Amino acid sequence: MTASRSKHFARSTNLTQRNRLFRKYAAYFVVLVLGVLIASGAVALSFSYQETRATLAAVHREKAVSAAIRIEQFLRDIEQNIAWTETPPGRTAPSYDQRYIDFLKFLRQVPAITDIAWIDANGREQIRASRLTMDRVGGGEDRSRDARFLVPKPGQPYFSSVYFHKETEPYLTVAVNSGRKHAGVTAVEVNLKFVWDVISRIRVGETGYAYVVDDRGQLVSHPDISLVLQKSDLSALPQVQAALAARATSSEGDPELIEALDTRGRPMLAAYAPIAPIGWSVLVEQPLNEAYAPLYHSLMRTGFLLLLGLIVAVIASLLLARRMVTPIKTLQDGAARIGAGALDQHIDVHTGDELETLAEEFNLMTTRLRDSYTGLEQKVTERTQELAAANQAKTRFLAAASHDLRQPMHALGMFVAQLRGSVTEPRALALVDKVESAVTALQQLLDALLDISRLDAGVVTPTSAEFALQPLLTRLDRAFAPQAEEKGLRLRAVPSRLAVCSDPVLLERILINLLANAVRYTERGGIVIGCRRHGDKVRVEVWDSGAGIAPQHRESIFKE
Repeated sequence: MTASRSKHFARSTNLTQRNRLFRKYAAYFVVLVLGVLIASGAVALSFSYQETRATLAAVHREKAVSAAIRIEQFLRDIEQNIAWTETPPGRTAPSYDQRYIDFLKFLRQVPAITDIAWIDANGREQIRASRLTMDRVGGGEDRSRDARFLVPKPGQPYFSSVYFHKETEPYLTVAVNSGRKHAGVTAVEVNLKFVWDVISRIRVGETGYAYVVDDRGQLVSHPDISLVLQKSDLSALPQVQAALAARATSSEGDPELIEALDTRGRPMLAAYAPIAPIGWSVLVEQPLNEAYAPLYHSLMRTGFLLLLGLIVAVIASLLLARRMVTPIKTLQDGAARIGAGALDQHIDVHTGDELETLAEEFNLMTTRLRDSYTGLEQKVTERTQELAAANQAKTRFLAAASHDLRQPMHALGMFVAQLRGSVTEPRALALVDKVESAVTALQQLLDALLDISRLDAGVVTPTSAEFALQPLLTRLDRAFAPQAEEKGLRLRAVPSRLAVCSDPVLLERILINLLANAVRYTERGGIVIGCRRHGDKVRVEVWDSGAGIAPQHRESIFKE
């Protein structure tokens, strides 16, 4: 009776431990899988949101910048066209009649301009040609207090505020002062219909649009021309305030993507870009629901797949935990004994699946380890001795080569110098130049080979230090400028304020080799050395206009 109770108690204890192990592993698997799925789903959703927002920002900014560039180019073309009407330096100023004829030609060539006037140096408007009003020559109206005469300076044209002719179309006055003596000021009135054409063609999605505001937030151009004719003031909109603030502070970098309300109170996604010469800004807007519609669909699909994955993961975790409890415990015990050094341990698992295969692999591994340990110490000793002997031989060769190879090269350089002093014939001098170039190239090659050998042998150890790159660039520029100038090449070192942490001697040696190759193999053109920052690293680059290296051979450069 006592023995029967003991067996029953032992069976109950084992069953309790096995059930407890099952529950523990089942809980681990469920928590782990749930955590991984939830984390991966959250990360995926976060990345999807960031990527969608980045894509939208890129699209909106591209639209805004493209429109701003086109409008800016339109205004610069106007300035350039006005400059063409000015009298070139050294030539006599044309008569009023000739200037008036030039203005008429100018109006035919530039349809966007409706009026052009010339105000002399005394502030008198002497000539006016117009598509809308009567032309005048020699009128002499006093414009000396007009902003068109007072504001423009040489290189700084005057741009007026936007105004309307008969409340139908927006116009802008541009005045240019060439700065030449007695040249006066040339002022034109520009029809901004071109700006409206540019803006009206911009489409973002299905209902997105673009518009232009001036430096006060006044609407200049909009697909809905009625808003422009109403002289709408949009300075209270957050997106317009952001554009004006960025313009006022001259902030650099990509403008932010803004979520704000439009004039109708609808949530919009907006981006902006400045129009440099005039202080205007281009804004691109798209309804928020339309912009994020792909993201919303993606979120719904991801959420459904995540829920389905969670259900499947829980069921699979329970089944897997039940199947793995006993063989995993056996594998754990056997692996622990093998790890403790019992290489004669044999693990017996008979499940007919991967766990049994894993147990067999453990047994094979134990056998291999037992065989490997037998000769491992002897092999280690032999390899250590061989490496020490090879390293010692390389060190001896390096010491000998450093002296024996430099002496003949130094003597050869002296012989060439003496030969140059004793030769006067031009053909012989040209041959001496070629010999001297070859000797210099061989000396540089030898120095490079010896540097590599020292590094490999451990004779030279790189020592890192923080230093500014500009002194190094200055030394390189001064060192190679004579050689480049002798070959008719343009050598330029781009100034830099960057500092790096590296070995200054080895870095300078590398750049010397690169510049030497650039000077040697560049026949015409120029060479540029400069620095670029990439995150927390700095790239020092040497550019030349030489033939370069064939693409199929570039990967072989760094194999040694």
